[in-house]
Amino acid sequence: MKNLKYRLFKILPWYLRDVFLYYKLFGKFPNLSNPQTFSEKIIKRKHTQCLKNSRYSDLADKYKVRNYVCALIGAEHLVPVVEYYSDANLLKDDILNLSNVVIKPNHCSGMLIFVEDYPTIEEAQNILKQAKKWMRIDFSKTACEYHYRNINRKIIVEKMIGDMNNQPINYKFHIFKKRNEIFYVLQIVELYYKQKPVYTTYVNELSTPYKGHYQLSKDDIIIAQEALSKSIQLSYSLEYARVDWLVHENSFYFSEITLTPAAGFVTGFGEELDQLMGKQWELPQYIR
Repeated sequence: MKNLKYRLFKILPWYLRDVFLYYKLFGKFPNLSNPQTFSEKIIKRKHTQCLKNSRYSDLADKYKVRNYVCALIGAEHLVPVVEYYSDANLLKDDILNLSNVVIKPNHCSGMLIFVEDYPTIEEAQNILKQAKKWMRIDFSKTACEYHYRNINRKIIVEKMIGDMNNQPINYKFHIFKKRNEIFYVLQIVELYYKQKPVYTTYVNELSTPYKGHYQLSKDDIIIAQEALSKSIQLSYSLEYARVDWLVHENSFYFSEITLTPAAGFVTGFGEELDQLMGKQWELPQYIR
């Protein structure tokens, strides 16, 4: 019965899938005719801007966006790319010679393989199997995010920042451009090997956490301010974007631009912050 329900859910129109999943998570139906909360506005964007604007595909493309970043802020904050592949089978020739790298697809979110030491034959076979699986995925169907549909699929091999026992801190800046004002929310994500990530949130200032326990030092604040400035530049003409950075040993590296965080099903902020972020986000008038 559970599998039948899942199959029926998957064949629903994308709009209805979002509505029912939102209800399941939040206990209420989203107001998509006049969205007010942050989560509602993400879903509204999914079915309007992400459907109509091809530039969203370019920004979500983890390989193509590197050219955009280089043009706006320079290449010094880009993670070095070791190689990329349009055919996952070509990775076979190099896989045994790779170490201290991260392997990921350019057209999906949340999919990473960390290769710290040269892989064994068995490990290499598993990596190749996973890479081939990635290349078959139409990620747009996972959570009804249209802008992933038109990305030309690649496998990217990047240099690893830090190592498995000393991973970078993730700074995720939610940038809201409201007329001539900037409002931001910073999520700091601490990553530990084989442990759940730890989140701390700052809201429009960097001195005191809104939620969580990661206290920014003076040096941290300097880096965060620089990353914030770069995030605002990369947001460019977008009224909202989340810009992610990897922070390690007093340096920060661009990670990605996210246009629809968690596909609109962000449950970790809480109702109060969901409302506040929604007020700061002015959706373009033509999509209301």
